[in-house]
Amino acid sequence: MAEIGVARGDFSATIMSLTKPAKLHLIDAWIHQERADLTQDSNNPPQLDQDQRHQGVLGRFAAEIASGQVEVHRSLSHLKAASFPDRYFDWIYVDADHSYDGVTGDLEAYFPKIKPDGLILGHDYSWHGKVNFGVVEAVNDFISRHRLDFLAINTGDTFPSYVLARRGSSLGHKFLGKATFSIPCVVELRDYPNGYKFSQRTVSADGRRRGFLSFGPTAGADGYVSPQGSASS
Repeated sequence: MAEIGVARGDFSATIMSLTKPAKLHLIDAWIHQERADLTQDSNNPPQLDQDQRHQGVLGRFAAEIASGQVEVHRSLSHLKAASFPDRYFDWIYVDADHSYDGVTGDLEAYFPKIKPDGLILGHDYSWHGKVNFGVVEAVNDFISRHRLDFLAINTGDTFPSYVLARRGSSLGHKFLGKATFSIPCVVELRDYPNGYKFSQRTVSADGRRRGFLSFGPTAGADGYVSPQGSASS
C-alpha cells in the first residue's frame, strides 16, 4: 500500500490502525513550494515546518520503520513512482498536489504500479475556496482515459475521498459489498461521472448553513445543467 501525500501522518496512522498492512509506503516531498496557487494552502507551510513534519512522521512510526512495516520516501511523488515495480501495490491513496496537473501526474505515474485487481483511492474530490483544486476534473478525465469504474465517494465529508478500480475488479466487487452493508445510507449513480455534473452546495435556514454534495444531470433534453461551486437556497 502507498499513501501519496503524508503531511503529519495523521491519515497514515488511520491506515495502519484500520488495515494493518504488511507494508505501507509513505511518500511526500515535505518541501515548501513557491507557487502562487499554493500561497493559501495550509499543507504548503515554510520549509522549517516541512522539515519538522518529516521528522515527526519518522518519530511517530519509528517502531514500524524499524520492523520494515513502514517505509518513508522523501521525494516528489510522481518522480518516486519509477522506483517501484509494475503491479506492486494492492491500493494507493492519492492526497498530494491538488492541482489538475499534480493529480493527473500522480494518477498516471502510479497506475501501472497497481495490481490489475487493485484499487485507486484519493482525497479532496471537491473544490476549494482559496486553493485552485483540480481534483474533480483530473479524476474524471483519468477515468475516461482508462475506462475505470468509479466505485464510491463518501458524501459525509466536505472534502470527500473517492475509490476507483479497473472494470471487473474482484477486489472492487468485495469493497462494494462490504461498503453496502456497513454504511447506513447508500445511493447508486450508475456510470458516474458520465451524464452527471458534480457540484458543492450550501443550504441556509434559521441562521444555520450546511454544505452538501450535489450530483445533477449534464445538459439534456430540458437543457438543464447543474451549477458548479457553492450556492445558497
